[in-house]
Amino acid sequence: MNRLVQQYATEVAFWHGVSPRDILATNRGTPAVCGARADVMRRLRSRGYSLPQIGRWMRRDHSTVLHHVRGVAAPHIRTVPRVSSKQWPPIRDSNLMDLIAEGLSFDDAAKVLGVSRNAAIGRFSRLRSGMGWQAA
Repeated sequence: MNRLVQQYATEVAFWHGVSPRDILATNRGTPAVCGARADVMRRLRSRGYSLPQIGRWMRRDHSTVLHHVRGVAAPHIRTVPRVSSKQWPPIRDSNLMDLIAEGLSFDDAAKVLGVSRNAAIGRFSRLRSGMGWQAA
């Protein structure tokens, strides 16, 4: 096993919320594992490694590697990294609450904070539920 493959598997596993062992396993796995495995293959291919070489390292056929590198994977496979709680520091929480209290819509508040509308709504809901009666 190549060290670079293990390194990429560890990094990608963190973002997809799966284990590196699952990414390097020979079974098909869940859609999240398949998406993470495809990301590792794409990274290796972008470094210039050949399809057969990546296939040997990942214990897959080169045509499977080609399938993932081209991005032909099923649309239900998640390729967007998870949002870490570190991306919501306390200052952003207070800014979100202040913007909503000022009467801004979630769309406008999200633009000011540089996040998606759904992220702002979700974070606001989690903050409000943690505040109890104070949020009413």
